[in-house]
Amino acid sequence: MSLSMDAINSAGLSVNRSTQPAGKDDVGQDEFLKLMLAQFENQDPMKPLESGEFLGQLAQFSTATGMKELKDSFQGLVSSLGGNQGLSAAQLVGRDVLLSASEVNLTADGASGVVDLPQAGELRVHIQDATGQTIRTLDLGRNAAGFADFQWDGRSAAGDVMPEGRYSVVATVGSADRQQAVPVYALGRVTSVAPNGGEPVLNVAGLGEVSFGAVRQIR
Repeated sequence: MSLSMDAINSAGLSVNRSTQPAGKDDVGQDEFLKLMLAQFENQDPMKPLESGEFLGQLAQFSTATGMKELKDSFQGLVSSLGGNQGLSAAQLVGRDVLLSASEVNLTADGASGVVDLPQAGELRVHIQDATGQTIRTLDLGRNAAGFADFQWDGRSAAGDVMPEGRYSVVATVGSADRQQAVPVYALGRVTSVAPNGGEPVLNVAGLGEVSFGAVRQIR
């Protein structure tokens, strides 16, 4: 179905093509309904309007309008969530957080982290140096499913004091001949928060910059 100029004029509407801004060709919902009504009133009695044609155009208009409203609402929701996420991240300054990581930061006070056990079992934490060599294995015994904290005093298996810095961590659960790797989380303190377009970036002592989405727990 096409909307004729007679129908537009009968509806009390006008279109000025020379002054109409670019990108404003679409009419609003009220104008559309007025045009449809005018088309009915001015249709040729010998060629009545097909109901299917009318319903099809109405559905097309409703879909386009609904999609635009949905897009606008979604963009507003994204902006709102982004602002709320930034505020939430700012509240983490000075707090200790658990981060998805495979390393810990050794300081004069030692290093600590958390292991997430999917099931109960014998837990072992293997500390590795920059070359991937295991320098110490912490046998933490049997632990229940869930988070299990571990502490490393900074000494190797031979009792040597290791230099401060980052060390890789591999955690396993199970018997000596059948071990399963489990997730490891680093524990660090948030010192500052920086905006980064969408997701805020946290500066964590000893671990550097990490994304806000990497936080698994706040302590």
